[in-house]
Amino acid sequence: MSAFLLNDKVEAGLVAIVRGAVVDAAVMIVPGKSGGDLARPVVICGCDGEGMADPPGTGNFQVNAYVAVEYEVSEGDGGAAGKAAMQALVSDVFSAVQVGDLAEKLTAAVADLTVFPTSVQFGAPESERLESGAWVDRLPMRLYACGSALS
Repeated sequence: MSAFLLNDKVEAGLVAIVRGAVVDAAVMIVPGKSGGDLARPVVICGCDGEGMADPPGTGNFQVNAYVAVEYEVSEGDGGAAGKAAMQALVSDVFSAVQVGDLAEKLTAAVADLTVFPTSVQFGAPESERLESGAWVDRLPMRLYACGSALS
């Protein structure tokens, strides 16, 4: 199995997990390969596999994944309330995936995917302002997975 198909499966699993935690139907939740101009707020669940099996020939891959929340906040009246609402969304999204059983949840969410227990490592949350003025809060993670259902 190529790392790219595995990336698609991990992205689909993250989308399913986040969708279960975000109750606002106006918030788009998309895989990282979704292109184009997306309406904000939007949650992006993305991956970047390294493309080589680890160890070679096993079909197991290290996958760099992330969830990101892109949003805009007006600087005028209500800006503080808008920022608080978006920070609550970021908290909901990050809390949905930053759990001890994420490997099991991802494995259960997608057919023919196994994320190995104890393999998920979270990076430090990142926040930046884009040139457009929008904000992006991102939670990176790394996991070890294979594109098979192991039992």
